[in-house]
Amino acid sequence: MNKSVTNYNKSELLKSIILGLISGVFLVIVLSSLKNDSEIASKLSDHKVLVVLFVCLCLIIWVYGFYFFASKWATALQFGKFIAVGQSNGAIDIGILNLLILFTNIDSGIYFSVFKGTSFIFAIINSFLWNKFWSFESTEKHGMGKQFVKFLAVAAVGLIINVSVASFVVNYVGPQWGLSTRVWANVGVLSSVLFNIIWDFYGYKMLVFNK
Repeated sequence: MNKSVTNYNKSELLKSIILGLISGVFLVIVLSSLKNDSEIASKLSDHKVLVVLFVCLCLIIWVYGFYFFASKWATALQFGKFIAVGQSNGAIDIGILNLLILFTNIDSGIYFSVFKGTSFIFAIINSFLWNKFWSFESTEKHGMGKQFVKFLAVAAVGLIINVSVASFVVNYVGPQWGLSTRVWANVGVLSSVLFNIIWDFYGYKMLVFNK
């Protein structure tokens, strides 16, 4: 998939902006949830619009940058878009999790695992749509149901990894370095995301959207 910088057209720019807005809005939710537990979150939550705009700009620059490598590494652009989508998945995942924590004031135990599973499901739906039509450009509608089943199979393994790692960090390792339980819950989420990246990319590329 050799695309040059000139192919970074208005359509791609619009998609990057939309993805950035989604990520920025959910990041603001996280900051609002943590503002009483973190001085940094408290300061950033006072500048919500700037946070959203900054996230949008970073995501646009990220995707744009990968066009430079696409001519030498055919998978570069796919990977760049995949990471951008993954960033939005993470924002949705952690954003919905914090929304549930904010409403219930529960940030550990079995309910945390339930909340984490729920937020992950929403992230998976976002992941399928963006990765299919944008990252891997699998635009055909025929066989979409079969694709989704394969996607869910790959995602199911990802779900096990995701929830297991996050729950282990939160419920067994426990808060470290003087961090509050609410902040540590988010550390657990970020830890789980790192383990998913390689599995998800090659799982989706080779097993789900392989042309």
